[in-house]
Amino acid sequence: MKVLLFMSVFWILYGIVGICGYQNIPKKFKGYSWTKEYIRHQGISWLILGVPLLVLYLIVNHYIPEKDINAELLVIVMLVLASPSVVYTFVWEKKYEKMLKDGVK
Repeated sequence: MKVLLFMSVFWILYGIVGICGYQNIPKKFKGYSWTKEYIRHQGISWLILGVPLLVLYLIVNHYIPEKDINAELLVIVMLVLASPSVVYTFVWEKKYEKMLKDGVK
């Protein structure tokens, strides 16, 4: 369970850094007028991933005895909690891919 804690804290910090405008992005998205907006949306997607998983960790760690944790159910809950981030990222990535294809500076 500690892995979930470390991963979620990393994703939250990486998301905050992304919202501040510093994030590692593919070279094809660099140098455009919308690049900062792209970086911020990437940061938001990392936050949408990290915060629910941190909350899940806190709930499981503090309120459910370890012997009562069903690993399969926990994986399903993690996947459900990660799905909004995946959808958010997919939608915004599609928008920026289109802008890149259309040559929007």
